[in-house]
Parts: sequence; C-alpha cells; structure tokens
Amino acid sequence: MSDTISDTLHEQLNQLRTIAKIQSGQKLSLANGRVSIYTDKSYTGWLWRVWYGDSREETIKFLQKLYKSINEISRHLSDSLQTGDIDHCIGKAQVAKNLLAELVRAKDGLENLAKTYHAYPDIVSRIEGIIIDYSEPAIHSLTSVDTQQSADETEMNDIP
Repeated sequence: MSDTISDTLHEQLNQLRTIAKIQSGQKLSLANGRVSIYTDKSYTGWLWRVWYGDSREETIKFLQKLYKSINEISRHLSDSLQTGDIDHCIGKAQVAKNLLAELVRAKDGLENLAKTYHAYPDIVSRIEGIIIDYSEPAIHSLTSVDTQQSADETEMNDIP
C-alpha cells in the first residue's frame, strides 16, 4: 500500500460517508452501481427497487463485502504502521485516521439501518454481525494505531 490513498479506498471512504448519513426509516440504494440513501416508501418506489434488483439481500451482500475489505485494509495499515519507519508512515497514519473517523460515523448509520429493518430479524442480525465482526475490529485495530501514534508524537515532543 502506498502512502497516498488509492481510488478504491477513496470510494470506500465515500461509501462509509453515505452509510453514516442513514437515518432510521431509510435504506441504502445500490441501483446503477451507486450507493445512495433511499427514502421513498411508496409502491412505485418498491417497484423501482425490484426492477433494479435493489433488495435487502443485495444491501447486506454489499455491506459485507465493503466491511470485509475495510477490515483487511485496517489490519494492513495497522501492521504497516507498527513495523514501518517514520518517513514511510506519515501518509499511512493520515489514511488510518480518516478511515477510523469514517468507520465510527458509519456505525451509527448501520444501527439506523437495523432499526429500519426491525420487522426482519434475520436482516437485523446480519447487520449486527457486520458491526460486531467487521466494523468493531477495524475500529479497534485503527484505534490502537492512533493511540500508539499519539504516544510516539508525545514522546518525540518531549525530546530536548
């Protein structure tokens, strides 16, 4: 992984930013390869979602794939920052901070999405699984790096 953000990670961060904005009662729309928030509760809105194959199941598959990828990136960043030399780590540290911030914000959106699907316990359970199995470990991994980075910076500032 280079010190700059990749196009793929940039897109994933944008997807997390969208997820973070989900309110209770709203859903994700994945139509036409774009991630957006869906609020229409009408029958025609439902038909539109069916026509484009935009379903609860597709939303869960998308979220699992996204969070699995982000979890792997988080572990890679964490490992890289803990073993890398300082000159190589500066850009990665900023990427890790950005990713951590977006993961924390998106967790609220996932919780709101689970509230939206309260009538579907299997969907709620799968969203909870995404939070517990992917999001929280990634947050923990990046938090430990952020804590270590802060300690290192404090230590360096204490040197006369």
